[in-house]
Amino acid sequence: MDPKHFGLLLVAIVAVSSGATYAILEGVSVQPTIKNGVQLLGHVEVVVSDAQGNIKAYRQSDNMIVTDGMELLAENLFSTVNASSAKISHMEIGTGGETAPAAGQTDIITVISSCAREVAAFSSVNGTMNGSPNANVTATATFEGGNVGPNDCDDSSIDEAAIFNHATGGEMFARNTFTAVELTADDTLALTWTFQFTDT
Repeated sequence: MDPKHFGLLLVAIVAVSSGATYAILEGVSVQPTIKNGVQLLGHVEVVVSDAQGNIKAYRQSDNMIVTDGMELLAENLFSTVNASSAKISHMEIGTGGETAPAAGQTDIITVISSCAREVAAFSSVNGTMNGSPNANVTATATFEGGNVGPNDCDDSSIDEAAIFNHATGGEMFARNTFTAVELTADDTLALTWTFQFTDT
């Protein structure tokens, strides 16, 4: 075959093939992938103050949201999932910080028997960070070292904290450990838990 004619034949084949491909794909709509995913970060601050308000100890570290905590999120976000679970409401401190947080944990490791869970106060701020939407939720609770009401939380080695959806039982949402602090009879321990929801 004449090389010139062969070249024209190849062009014709490519043209026909391209047309067939276009005909096949013409009815298909392909949307660009949108990178989107919610990330939840938790951070804890522990402040021990004396009777005059002087800070005696300060700790900060990130927490672990446990498996029950992830289930709580699903249960409270979606009505078709077990909606009977209560919302997060209480904090607790303990002395079992030598055990690192783990996904399967369901309670504080070592409770202080005379120190009950405290009701948490919540506040939230919504906005954007680096162009992405985000929301910050802050929970705070205060524990007294002396015998104030039902609580007597003084201990020489407080090194763990957790947040729950019930005053006594319920489900643990997250747990945190930190270098031990001492809480004497005249001291207070302020526990601040900050959760940041951000679009990754």
